[in-house]
Amino acid sequence: MRLKEFIIFIIIFTIIYVLFFKIYDHFANKKAIERGKLQEENLFSLDKFNKFATFYGITSSITLGSLRNLAFDLKNNLIINLTPIAEKNNISKDELIIAILYLEYTGLIKKRSIIYENDVTAPINEAEQSALVKYSLYFSNKYDYHSIVQNVGLNADKEIDYLYRRYLLPGVKIDNSIISYVGDINE
Repeated sequence: MRLKEFIIFIIIFTIIYVLFFKIYDHFANKKAIERGKLQEENLFSLDKFNKFATFYGITSSITLGSLRNLAFDLKNNLIINLTPIAEKNNISKDELIIAILYLEYTGLIKKRSIIYENDVTAPINEAEQSALVKYSLYFSNKYDYHSIVQNVGLNADKEIDYLYRRYLLPGVKIDNSIISYVGDINE
């Protein structure tokens, strides 16, 4: 084989190689997007939401359409007034908060701080973010309250109470120093 023929072969082989992987990438990405949408659709289940709401002691009256609309409305808006959104979706303020916690728990929206007294949500500030990072390992491993306070030490009880009052611990309920976890949503 001469040099000219070899170079032409290399060029044709390279073009075919690149085209093959471009086409393969296109179909692989399409499949991954379809799988992601399917998983997201599975999270919009009223049964799962009702189990989550029952964990918090709320009887839910939300519809699947309202839950989808909430996720769409809250996806990019970290700052909202709670009462108007609750009225728009024909649910109570408490049920709206549980819906927000559920959407955060499932990862459909970003975490936000909920200030109940002021009737608003706000982006997480640096102090809240550092406290979340500090306690995330304990809550993800489902430690009890006294173990967390003992391991962290000074002011842990105040920080945990602050995180809980700001609704920054979706799937966690604290009642008189007893921590309950919603567990896996599929349980």
